[in-house]
Amino acid sequence: MAGKLDGIVVAKQTNKAQIVGWRFIPFGVAEPAAAKVKVWRSASPDSGFEQIATVPALKGWFFDEDVDLLNRWSVYYYKLDLVSDGITQGYGVVRLEGVNDSIAAGLVKHRNTYLRLAGIPVLVYPYLAAGQRCSCWDAVLRKSTVSDCGTCYGTGFLSGYYSPILTLAQVGVEAKQNQVGERIEQETIVELMMSNYPVLRPGDVVYEIDAGRRYKVQAVTPSEKSRMLIGQDALGYGLQSTDVEHNIPIPEIDKLDPVLIRKYSPQRLVSSTDGEAFNYSSFDQTRY
Repeated sequence: MAGKLDGIVVAKQTNKAQIVGWRFIPFGVAEPAAAKVKVWRSASPDSGFEQIATVPALKGWFFDEDVDLLNRWSVYYYKLDLVSDGITQGYGVVRLEGVNDSIAAGLVKHRNTYLRLAGIPVLVYPYLAAGQRCSCWDAVLRKSTVSDCGTCYGTGFLSGYYSPILTLAQVGVEAKQNQVGERIEQETIVELMMSNYPVLRPGDVVYEIDAGRRYKVQAVTPSEKSRMLIGQDALGYGLQSTDVEHNIPIPEIDKLDPVLIRKYSPQRLVSSTDGEAFNYSSFDQTRY
């Protein structure tokens, strides 16, 4: 096996840029970090494709800034080649869903601007819904028989989740109390506001970097205009410290390319010395 790509999507960002996104399933790949995706583009679905980029497969997206979408009749088609372990697999043709609507592009830009000003950095872990089954999976019962499996994290598929995507989100937290017998349990419900990429699904895990909290997406409400995805609002719940999803590894965040980046660094007050001005660490100047 040489892995495969799943969930390929094109999401418009501005009148001059759009994202080509995918999910990389690395099962059977000897060196997942070495796998590459070649991105091809054409104005025709049948011919004229030219290679425009080669990016790591684990990155999960490519930001195409060399397009002119001011003309609503402009349509760009993409094909992807996954190259891993010396094997090349082709995918496509894909294009932006819906109508190339300039008003929709303005709405996407407005939401992205808000997130750059008021959003917080998060990692989105899309859950695996295909691939090689984990050893804890019961084919008869059609479910994982180990609730705290550290291999699939309860999804039933090896590794459990795709590589995380670094972006910005607005997170609203609400504490909800439940009466369980004589006991009162507090559950954390979150409202998430995000851009149109990555595409959220119920079951995805969102990691709030600054607070160290993890949430599981329960429901997603997409916003569309002319069938073009503008943004997403989701509901999730806070994971307890004993939940197996807390064992999902966190990569070196400063080595990830963010889909959206904050307009200003957070400027946290982290240290001071003998009445002198506060000293900001290099981490706090990072705008992701």
